[in-house]
Amino acid sequence: MPVIVVKDLVKRFKCYASPADRLKEILFKKPRHRVFTALDHVSLTLEKGQSIGVIGQNGSGKSTLLKILAGVLLPDAGTVAIHGRVTGLLELGTGFHGEFTGRENVRHNASLLGLGRDEIEEKMAAVEAFAELGPFIDEPLKIYSSGMVLRLAFSVAIHADPEVFIIDEALAVGDAYFQQKCTERLRAFRQRGGSLLFVSHDMTSVKLLCDQVLVLDKGKPVGFGDPEAMVRLYNRLLAAKGGAIGDERVMERQKIGALGYGSMEVRIRDVRLCLGEGGFADASWPSLGKAGGEGVDFSTEAALAGNDAAQWPCPEATVIPSGHPVTVHVSLEAHATVDELTVGVMIRDRFGQDIFGTNTYLMGERLRLEAGERLHVQFMVAQWNLGPGPYTLTVAAHRSSAHIHGCYHWIDHAVSFHVVQGGGYEFAGVARLPVELAIRRW
Repeated sequence: MPVIVVKDLVKRFKCYASPADRLKEILFKKPRHRVFTALDHVSLTLEKGQSIGVIGQNGSGKSTLLKILAGVLLPDAGTVAIHGRVTGLLELGTGFHGEFTGRENVRHNASLLGLGRDEIEEKMAAVEAFAELGPFIDEPLKIYSSGMVLRLAFSVAIHADPEVFIIDEALAVGDAYFQQKCTERLRAFRQRGGSLLFVSHDMTSVKLLCDQVLVLDKGKPVGFGDPEAMVRLYNRLLAAKGGAIGDERVMERQKIGALGYGSMEVRIRDVRLCLGEGGFADASWPSLGKAGGEGVDFSTEAALAGNDAAQWPCPEATVIPSGHPVTVHVSLEAHATVDELTVGVMIRDRFGQDIFGTNTYLMGERLRLEAGERLHVQFMVAQWNLGPGPYTLTVAAHRSSAHIHGCYHWIDHAVSFHVVQGGGYEFAGVARLPVELAIRRW
């Protein structure tokens, strides 16, 4: 059963060069404004128990959409149908007053959310316990830090027993402990049948919390679907913004499809995982290997480059025992001279969460490539201390530390592999840390 149905939503704002132009328009009945379309025919259906993320660059219309759904703004066109109590956590501190104490703000904000006086007093102890503000609950809000305001705001909102919870980037200001606490409470909220509409620039949280994701760009919906696929689309949009207006390379970014995206000044030719500690052998340009995640056949790419079928100096690994030495091999070719090349890798688990990543820039290497020059980079891991399960490896070549806007070539899920329990002691979790045990009796 849908709890929110949005059809062809449009929201426009009048923008004036100065306050005087606004007055002149009223007096002389002559337009002195330009129209900014924040939302352009956006449609969305949120089912009961479903979680939908909304992502996009700043100014894409995310917050405007949530404000309309929360009743803060009215649309200029389209329809919005809401079934059930909606609680919104929008701009930090919305509905709070700086001169009121935390406790007074709880009463005030909860009443705005539709709770009665008796209901508020009944929930006060639970709100206070979840916020963990201690004696500051009776101090004026104006002395609170932004993190303390978040604690209070989230606690009030989640205890208002909403059927639909709308969150706009507010969790970004909290400390790690409280963010984890909020995430656990949101999971419990969804397990009870609650619906979530979540806006964030934290792609890990989006993939963790959301069933479906809507991508907005300049107010228009450009994608809706699986979180992993929509995050890749979002990254493509960010990478495209890195090129100059009219740059033909920007068009190329949209065409390369499964081979990834980027400006292609440097192109990744081959990626593979090998058991062992690496080392270079006298082998010509590699042309074998296949990436599992997106079905990219690098042998075709290498053949197009006119390279022979030389073997790698190590066997490819798709099943890796935990704790075993592993080397990640990445081969690249420069199509133009680049002065600040960075090559990086990121391991993600089956949920799409980042587990470990590094790159040549972080490891202190500054690379330069001439046009036509080739490069073979090895990331040698002495102990592949990951927990058993499936993983993917994302590989990127980019300018300096600008891994999005300075992207040369980015391939999500370039390699798929599976980690199995290795020798030595067993462990729980996603990573095995080097640990020693000491026991003393007395």
